[in-house]
This record gives sequence, structure tokens and C-alpha cells, in this order.
Amino acid sequence: QIGSGLIFDKIAQNQTVKPGDTVITSGLGSGISKGIIIGKVQTVDKREKGVFQSAQVSTDVPFAKLELVYVVVRP
Repeated sequence: QIGSGLIFDKIAQNQTVKPGDTVITSGLGSGISKGIIIGKVQTVDKREKGVFQSAQVSTDVPFAKLELVYVVVRP
């Protein structure tokens, strides 16, 4: 989300998410490996009558300053 960092949305209401939790990739679909650290949960927006909750996630990756990314694939 522009200006607000990373937003992890569409989290089921029955899932427990709290500030300080580490967000990692699941490895399910999209060809992204399992266990890659994305960041840490800063805040959680859980609405009483909502279907989903969302979380703001902070990361140490300075995305705005990235110019080149290397992908290392293990054989």
C-alpha cells in the first residue's frame, strides 16, 4: 500500500494474529519458496462484524531503494 508499507489482508477472523508475529511465505502456489521472511506484524485491524482482518507489516527491505534483485535457486 503506497505510503503505508505492507498490508496483509484477507486474514480469516478465526486466525490469531498479533503485533510481533513474523510473516513468512507459505510455499503454496505462485512458485514462491516456503519460509522466506517478509516482515513483522505491527498492527492488526480486526473488525467485530467483518469477514476478514488485516495487519500492517513492517520489513527491513528498503523497497523504494531497490534497483537490482538477484534470485538464487537451489538445484
